[in-house]
Parts: sequence; C-alpha cells; structure tokens
Amino acid sequence: MYTKSITGAMAGALNDLIGGDASIAVMMVSVAGLTCGFFGGIIIKVFKPKSTLSKGIGLGGICHVTGTYVAMELDGEEANAIASTTMIVNGVITVVVLPILLNVLGIIS
Repeated sequence: MYTKSITGAMAGALNDLIGGDASIAVMMVSVAGLTCGFFGGIIIKVFKPKSTLSKGIGLGGICHVTGTYVAMELDGEEANAIASTTMIVNGVITVVVLPILLNVLGIIS
C-alpha cells in the first residue's frame, strides 16, 4: 500500500526492493488509478475548481497516467503537463524517500 500512488513500473520495482509483493502492488496501482480517473473527473465537474494548477496536481498526483488523460480531457494541454510533471515528481520522491524512511524506522534493513 505504500506504493499505490506511483506508477505500476515504479511500484513493482520498489516493492521488490522493500520486500513486498510486486504483483499485488501493480494491481493496487491499477485499481487506484482507474478508480481515481473515473471519480476524479466527476469530482472536478461537480466542484468546478478554477485553477488549472490544482486540477493538474490533484489528478497527476493521485490518478497516475489515467489522471493525466482526464486532466487533458477536462482542461487541455496545460493541465496535462502539470499532471504529468506531478506524477513524475511524486514517483521519484517516493522511490528515493520510502526506502530511506522504512530503513530508519526499522521496517526493512
């Protein structure tokens, strides 16, 4: 569950590193991305946030690749670029920080 908010490829590799089951991690990433992609678009249509930045960060950070597609569909190329950048930054930070944090907490060695 630690890795469900990054892409499937990153989650699989990271779970191998920290001793988790890569196949379950990839499945959870897929479920989270598809669910969020569906409901994220609905939530944005209902609440109508004005900022393209907030739409892109929200969808890219939580919905992965599905979120970038929804951002493009709802608000154009700028939201898509923001969502893509957010997805990449979120993934890199998770891949770098999570093993360090788990090692410090003594969960992995």
